[in-house]
Amino acid sequence: MSFVEAAETGAFCIDESLRQLYRTGYIHNHARMWIAAYLQHWRNVDWRDGAQLFYRHLLDGDPASNSLSWQWVGSTFSHKPYFFNRQNVERFSDGELCACCPLAKSGCPFDDSYENLAQRLFGVPLDVLEHGPRRP
Repeated sequence: MSFVEAAETGAFCIDESLRQLYRTGYIHNHARMWIAAYLQHWRNVDWRDGAQLFYRHLLDGDPASNSLSWQWVGSTFSHKPYFFNRQNVERFSDGELCACCPLAKSGCPFDDSYENLAQRLFGVPLDVLEHGPRRP
C-alpha cells in the first residue's frame, strides 16, 4: 500500500484527502468514507489494511469504531456497500476538490451515476445493492 502512504493513488480527491490526514490527523467523515470505498472497491485493498492506516494517522482514531466503519463501507454482513461518485465529492467538498482536479474535465473515474458505478464496480444493478437479490 505504498501508493496510499505516499498519497499517490492517482485520484486527486483521494490523494488530497490523504495528504490532509497525514498533515493534520483529521479528515471529514465523507472523505474517510471515500478513501475507504476507493481502496476497497476500486483498488481491492483489504479493509484491515485501510483500518490500520487510519488508526495510525487519525488523532480521533478508535480501533473498534474505525474497524466497524471500514467493514460497513465494504458491506460486511450486508448486501449494500458504500460507494461514491463525483457529485458526492463535489457536494461534500464544496466543489473545491473537483475544481482543482486535473481529471475534472477530461475523465474523472467517479463522474458517473450510482447505477453505472454499481454495475461497473460490483457487476449488479443498483437496486440489487440497495435491496438485495429478489426472491421468488
